[in-house]
Amino acid sequence: MQDEQGSVLRGKAEGDAEGLAFHDGIALVSFERDHRILAFDIGACGADARGAAIVRDGMGGAMSEAFSAAGLVVTSNAGPEPLGVTDDWYVFVGTETLAEGRGPLSARPIEAAPRFDLRVEEGAPAFVGVDLLDEGDLVRAFSLHRGFDSLTGNAIVVSETVYERRLNQIGLPARIISEIDERSHYEFRAATSRRLAELGAAINNVDNFEGIAVKRIDAQRVRIFIVSDDNFSDRQRTLLMAFDLTE
Repeated sequence: MQDEQGSVLRGKAEGDAEGLAFHDGIALVSFERDHRILAFDIGACGADARGAAIVRDGMGGAMSEAFSAAGLVVTSNAGPEPLGVTDDWYVFVGTETLAEGRGPLSARPIEAAPRFDLRVEEGAPAFVGVDLLDEGDLVRAFSLHRGFDSLTGNAIVVSETVYERRLNQIGLPARIISEIDERSHYEFRAATSRRLAELGAAINNVDNFEGIAVKRIDAQRVRIFIVSDDNFSDRQRTLLMAFDLTE
């Protein structure tokens, strides 16, 4: 991957890429250490795409102020891993750092700064992945959580939180002057939440699962994919699992 000037991102400090969301030819990538989200125009540029900030003070900028505002103490290796985007470009980004046992989540327009005021799944391990089904005024966020214990091994949790989209009337100007202004006043509220699966030591094919993707197959089925990373270690494996969720 390249930065905005065309230089290759090198080392962990620049290129610790964690999350991926793809929509309309644009790949959004979240990075740890230098906590940020960059956009790559794969549709137009292919492998020559350069990573650009959408808005300097928004999703592409440093996230330290957003972390502080949410009371999060985020270390270099526990930043923005979960990443998803709605059909109308609202970015859902979470952190591996937990807040009182829950995964922090920001759901904001791509042109706005992040705000980690939402939470997913109580009592689960670290929040490492998210993907979305955009269904009208509802957004279904499927979250992946991963923990590790030297005695019991990997613990994986898959959850679903349904968010309602609503227009916040507080502080709303009498006259919206642009679509950008209006978008910034839409917020998300958790309507329902449920734990879909727990994978642990009793199941043989459990490993370092870090990625999740969801796709509606038909009116009755949603397919959930999770993928693990072997970290170039002989003790870990790269696995891809698929589960069908019956509606």
